[in-house]
Amino acid sequence: MIHTGQFLNDLAAPVAMGAPPLVSSTWFPPNQRATATAISSLMSYVGISVSFAVGPFVLNPSEVADQDPPNATDRNNITNRKVLSVCCS
Repeated sequence: MIHTGQFLNDLAAPVAMGAPPLVSSTWFPPNQRATATAISSLMSYVGISVSFAVGPFVLNPSEVADQDPPNATDRNNITNRKVLSVCCS
């Protein structure tokens, strides 16, 4: 499942990484293209960072929380899976 998600994410990479140079070459004169490309590429990462900051305010924890708390073994397995998915992505 992780590999499928990674594959789908990689399909969008050429569009996301190819758009800033195309936009800067279309809209900006040659002496401003490097700056426009750098700022445009950086905004992609700023948008991702903002989504991590805004996410907790959008999500209502009472709707997501389980009624029965998991035991310690389940919590360790969930934590290990999260760490592995972050490290392997």
